Amino acid sequence: MADSCPACRRPVRVTLTRGGLRLLLDPEPSDEGTVVIERLGDGAIRGRVLTGDSPEAPGDTVVAYTQHRHTCAHSKDAKRRKAAATPRCIDCGERLHPLLVAIARPWHWLCGPAPRPGGLVAVPDLPAEPEQLDLEEATA
Repeated sequence: MADSCPACRRPVRVTLTRGGLRLLLDPEPSDEGTVVIERLGDGAIRGRVLTGDSPEAPGDTVVAYTQHRHTCAHSKDAKRRKAAATPRCIDCGERLHPLLVAIARPWHWLCGPAPRPGGLVAVPDLPAEPEQLDLEEATA
């Protein structure tokens, strides 16, 4: 029975590292892969993650696999990448609503643009006191 990713249900290859950690790998080898499968002296098959210090490099001589978390659309890494790519408000730093992104407005409705030189901010003229508001004129 083939294993599948619990998040996206795509088929995966499961291997253990030398330390006993379970890795989900894409089923096909990849040139960008960073995990090689090797047989240890006792006959156990384990996955080894290639690092910058590894003498081998993925390519023609080494068959390497990509960790599925790098390609899964439902993984925590994918959610983190999506959140990092989400446009943010230039005033408060929170995520912008897609409508604001569509109209190219870089801040929320209640956030304002950055202050202009001299500390001035573009704000409509409003009376200083709420009693000065003429509600009859505003509704007419």
